[in-house]
Amino acid sequence: MSKVNRCKSCGAMIIWLRTKSGKSMPVEYFEINDNEVEFDINKHTSHFANCKYAQQHRRK
Repeated sequence: MSKVNRCKSCGAMIIWLRTKSGKSMPVEYFEINDNEVEFDINKHTSHFANCKYAQQHRRK
């Protein structure tokens, strides 16, 4: 499993997974099973969907 991190803005526990295009996506920690390394839209929720500070981290 990837290293557990905390969101720098809200403090939530997150894991970084890779998307199919190779980009890193912050995912809610509680949704991750052991050995998952790729983001699956049917199983995972991007932390940006729940973080009240997400807009501050989005690229323009």
